[in-house]
Amino acid sequence: MFVPTLLLGGVALPAAAADWTVTPNLTLSERYTDNVNFAPSGQPRESDFITEVRPGVQFSKEGARLRVRVNYSLQSLTYLNNSNNNAINHQLNAGANAELLKDFLFLDANTAISQQNINALGPVGFGNTNATNNLTTVGTYSISPYVQKRFGNFADGMYRVSTSGVYYNSQGISNTVTNSMSGSLTSGPSFNDLFWGLNYSYSQNKNQSVPDTKFERASATLGYALTRKFRVNATAGVERNSYIILNSGSTDGSFWNAGFSWTPTSRTSVAATYGRRYFGNTYSFDLSERTRHTTWRAGYSEDLTTSSATSLSYALLGGYYVCQIIPAGYSYFPATGSPTGFVVAIPLGSPVPADCQLAAAVVTPNLSLVNEVYILKNFTAGVGVNVGKSDYNLGVYRMRRDLQTSGTYDQSSGINAGWNWRFAPFTTVSLTGNLTRFDVPASNRKDNLWSVSGGVTHQFQPKLNGSVFIRHQARNSNQPGNDFTENSITALVNMTF
Repeated sequence: MFVPTLLLGGVALPAAAADWTVTPNLTLSERYTDNVNFAPSGQPRESDFITEVRPGVQFSKEGARLRVRVNYSLQSLTYLNNSNNNAINHQLNAGANAELLKDFLFLDANTAISQQNINALGPVGFGNTNATNNLTTVGTYSISPYVQKRFGNFADGMYRVSTSGVYYNSQGISNTVTNSMSGSLTSGPSFNDLFWGLNYSYSQNKNQSVPDTKFERASATLGYALTRKFRVNATAGVERNSYIILNSGSTDGSFWNAGFSWTPTSRTSVAATYGRRYFGNTYSFDLSERTRHTTWRAGYSEDLTTSSATSLSYALLGGYYVCQIIPAGYSYFPATGSPTGFVVAIPLGSPVPADCQLAAAVVTPNLSLVNEVYILKNFTAGVGVNVGKSDYNLGVYRMRRDLQTSGTYDQSSGINAGWNWRFAPFTTVSLTGNLTRFDVPASNRKDNLWSVSGGVTHQFQPKLNGSVFIRHQARNSNQPGNDFTENSITALVNMTF
């Protein structure tokens, strides 16, 4: 992974030194758990004190033609009762966007190192601090040059090539290198109410331990603005895919969809489509609404994907964190795809609360990491309410994967809720709860994983904050040997310099 070297190398340029913002930080935490390795119910439990020391640094540059962001931390975990569990973890999320030739040639580059859960049916703990064999370190990179060209008022064009990779340190999960290209030509201002677009994409996944896969699509879109606030559109095209499917079924064919978008106000938007692909009918919708005290959001999508593609997309989220307590004043995303916390957007350079980690370090993007293509059907909905000194959050999600090679499916669904109360200028009290249900018919297994936590966060100084919170979680399974409970208390201090 050479992208971090390229990104960090810019810091050494004397002429550009003044353009860089460098923010060292340090997180210290002490956590007590009464079941560090999630011993099943009825078996001896092992308690432990876990000391976390996590020094880190943020580099950022905001220029007219170059934007760089680097967030790196070195996590040291020390276990008082069992030093065999001690671990050192690297956590990195870095990206760069450059304009190489003015208004024509651009470059995007990203890289990340993280820890992810291998299987949500295995022991899933607090971030990555529990001593389990259910974690894998994931390394990702993506390099993508592209050109953009405006053809007067007639059309806008874009052509992009990219190479990316996903690497796991666990056996049985295939590493993947993806080479892809895409192009588009979309209507310009001269078309007024009529709009159109031509799109093409191709990607090849070179997998280390399973057969390679290919995905290719070409389509045309035509739409019309019936009013300033209401648009209709339709898309038709063909796709050719290559991957192993049960009973040698079809993996390509023609497709179409039709839909609308409606924006009655600047605070309200609705969009939906209905269509058909070779695997059946497809649907999507997106709804958002903002009022003075509330924010509403709901969405549904369907698409072909793989575990490596999902790991890559989560790893490159940028300024997204998973927090055990929802920080006051930040946007909240209810569908985490993980029972470990809440996904929160924190702008680069802003203070990161002590109980938050990079999303890539704790999110479980799939129910399990698998070596096959699947159709991902994802529904999310959530609402945030602000009343006086309190913020309330409620979210639900449902994620289903139709596995194409094995012909089976699995799904997870959940509900999470949170309450923040700013009872003093620098102190916040929080309560959060989360319930997730896993359903894997092929294994005849159904699990419920739930947790509840409460805590206090205090801002001691502008660059010093801390939290103390307690947490209880439990798993109930219809198969013996998988039930467990855990109680823990954590104290954290986060400092920036």
